[in-house]
Amino acid sequence: MADISQYLADIMSAVYGEDVRGSIHDAIEIINDVGEKVLTTGTAVIGPSSSSSGFFEDSLYLNTNTMELWKCTGTDAWASQGTLKGDAGTPGTDGIGIEDIQKTGTSGLVDTYTIYMDDDVTTYTFLVTNGANGNKWYRGTNISGKSVNPTVYSSSGITLAYPNDFYLNPTEGAIYYCVTGGDADTATWSYDFTMTGGGGGGGTSDYNDLTNKPSINSVTLSGAKSLADIGAAASADLATVATTGAYSDLSGIPTLATVATTGSYNDLTGRPSLATVATTGSYTDLTNKPSLASVATSGSYNDLSNKPSIPTVSIAGDGTASSSATHSQKITIDSTPTAIDGTTYMEYTASASTFTFTNAAITANSVIDVYTDTWGDNPSGVTVSAGSCSVAFSTSQSRTVRIYIR
Repeated sequence: MADISQYLADIMSAVYGEDVRGSIHDAIEIINDVGEKVLTTGTAVIGPSSSSSGFFEDSLYLNTNTMELWKCTGTDAWASQGTLKGDAGTPGTDGIGIEDIQKTGTSGLVDTYTIYMDDDVTTYTFLVTNGANGNKWYRGTNISGKSVNPTVYSSSGITLAYPNDFYLNPTEGAIYYCVTGGDADTATWSYDFTMTGGGGGGGTSDYNDLTNKPSINSVTLSGAKSLADIGAAASADLATVATTGAYSDLSGIPTLATVATTGSYNDLTGRPSLATVATTGSYTDLTNKPSLASVATSGSYNDLSNKPSIPTVSIAGDGTASSSATHSQKITIDSTPTAIDGTTYMEYTASASTFTFTNAAITANSVIDVYTDTWGDNPSGVTVSAGSCSVAFSTSQSRTVRIYIR
């Protein structure tokens, strides 16, 4: 650095204005000369006769590619000051890299991580401090009561709780906090407080104690108020019907038909002309009634026309006198020998499996009733032909067989 102490002394000792100005000028000039002799860096190639444009004498220039330092010695004149870059050093040994990083320990909120280098020997460790878990809120009714002792609530359904987590029971308005973290079977909870507010104060039954009382025409309804007090019309200004409520006091009453007050059909005008049957409901008052046959009202078989001719059969043989019978192709088998007085029948007793009855009264269309003297001894088949009826049984035994010809 240039020594400017003499210039400073000249400034301080100058008395006259010209001397002062001169000494200040000389000091500034020397400072400028020193400031211009600075180091410039770049990649431009400098030689002994390179252009010095923009440089001052004694300025320095460092070529950062070759690390050669040049000094400006005059106009377009440079002198090498040597090379700042030394000879290449001996190559170093191969370095090692990171092979893996693992968390190898935890203590509270601090985790320990280990860096394993790829030489399988070198390791480094560093610590990471985690933030504490925030408080979590749960809601339900499975934690209840007011026990301040830490208690396990296995039915809480909380898979993982942390200390100072909270639980709200909305039914009871109770708040609980977690004392020991864990799942539903290990976490413990303690009652904290209840959010339910106290009961409200007593009400009033005195109208005068109420606030925001109603008003009419901006007049608060309190105490005795007349219509005039609340700006309402006096009774003298009202129509009579306003106080009597009588229909007859209405004005402009419409003229009503008689039926409006009697409700009688007879008071209607323009009534339709109804047939007699409309009011009597009698069949005899109908016109154009259909012509019915006698049987339609009597229901008697004798009143039928074109009745079928039913033949009668005279039955001769064992038994009582002959009687009439209706013929069909039906055979009736009845194993219950009941009293049949006055009915024509034929009866045989024998030890056999087949009983044949002959009688001229039997036709192929006869209706035959068969009875035996033993309950459940029913025939296995009955064959009817003209003048003959054959009754067969599945077993041969002593039995009495009776047939009725109807």
